[in-house]
Amino acid sequence: MEIRLAKLEDKDVIYNIIQQAQEYLKSKNIPQWQNGYPNIDTVIHDIESKHNYVLEENGEILGTCMLSFDRDPYYAVIEGNWLADEPYCVIHRIAINQNAKGKGLAKEFFEFAKLQALEKGVNYMRIDTHELNQSMRRCIEKNGFVECGKVYVMDNAPRIAYEKGIK
Repeated sequence: MEIRLAKLEDKDVIYNIIQQAQEYLKSKNIPQWQNGYPNIDTVIHDIESKHNYVLEENGEILGTCMLSFDRDPYYAVIEGNWLADEPYCVIHRIAINQNAKGKGLAKEFFEFAKLQALEKGVNYMRIDTHELNQSMRRCIEKNGFVECGKVYVMDNAPRIAYEKGIK
């Protein structure tokens, strides 16, 4: 199993995994990712900006996520408190192929992000999700993130914000 930077030729597979996640969220009545975002343009932008990573096994892409070390504008204001006001790695748009769910693959992305952050001298990671997305919230918390409060993302949609110190 390896995590690598996504290539433009991966875009359709990545988008298919995101669409699977959108369908899953819809089936659970979770309004996250139900407004046309993320879309194929989001995927292409993430790839072109070298922020999209894929988890691959035997040549098959099983998952995707976006990692960035840029300050997230949606994290500038929080109802609550971040653990630290320091540079951080942000994880967005994490999705696992429906046929590979339940195998702990999201943890692989968290570990990869941690290594990337430490390599850059960054000691914190942040992530957010919808308050009704209990499976993702459990996954985030199981991987050592602490709930810090609420942030508002696109369209002023509220999200539960998490941070993890990794030093």
